[in-house]
Amino acid sequence: MNNKLHETNQVILERMESFLNECPDMFTPEIFGVYSKKEDTETMYRSAMMGALGIYQEEPWNEYFEKGVHMLDVNEYKENFYWKNVKFGKEHEVGDWKVGTLRFSPFEAFLAGDFLYEKEGKIIPQISFFDEGFKYCYAKKSNGEWMAVTPKEIKVMGKDIERAKGKVLCFGLSLGYFPIMAAAKKEVTKVTVVERDSSVIKLFEECVKPNFSEDIISKIEIIEENPLNFAEKVCTAEKKEYDFVYADLWKDVADGLNDYEKLKDYEREDTDYGYWLWDSLKNFLY
Repeated sequence: MNNKLHETNQVILERMESFLNECPDMFTPEIFGVYSKKEDTETMYRSAMMGALGIYQEEPWNEYFEKGVHMLDVNEYKENFYWKNVKFGKEHEVGDWKVGTLRFSPFEAFLAGDFLYEKEGKIIPQISFFDEGFKYCYAKKSNGEWMAVTPKEIKVMGKDIERAKGKVLCFGLSLGYFPIMAAAKKEVTKVTVVERDSSVIKLFEECVKPNFSEDIISKIEIIEENPLNFAEKVCTAEKKEYDFVYADLWKDVADGLNDYEKLKDYEREDTDYGYWLWDSLKNFLY
């Protein structure tokens, strides 16, 4: 990657991060109400965002916004199997956690996927918005620990959920999106989840599990143990125990590199693997 491209990537990343942290809901429906086509709304939104970030509408900047800023179909997400069933309601306490519901305002910007890495070196954040309000569930601790199921989780996990089959092993429970969606597949016979935090397990048992039918829940087994210790046992087992293994133990690449490298050492040749934020991990490592 040349210095100029590196500088361009840095400008985009820093300014988009600032926008998401400081004013993600600065755009209102009144600005875009006259546009009936999705393409027109996206074009106007990109132009407005570039203006807000102080970026000229010219190359090389245009491509970052054309490939990185998109309007999502709110109905597609409302029909998501997990979202249709899980409702946390008003904020309340479950053990060490406060759980509840948050809302994206119409045209509020949010991260909706892993970064797009192009061969020539462009790193393009994936920013999305809905044209109407959208609610999602969350859980938080007083120490700042946070879990949620947003479009980012749906997009990033989607390909690995499609790959899941037979006996599935999942490292990390969170709010149970991956285990539930995997267990809902007829190709999946069992999902074993290894979670080290008993309070996360309690949260799942009380707030998520009751929303799903027995034919799905009966496929899910939760083991309270350190995932890395469990991964070592799976690796050294004489026979293959799982067809697909998925790891969701980190929030971002910086947080996850150490655990990923340890898990990588425990991979078996006869088993398929998937990792949260794999595109970013791969780009950083290779």
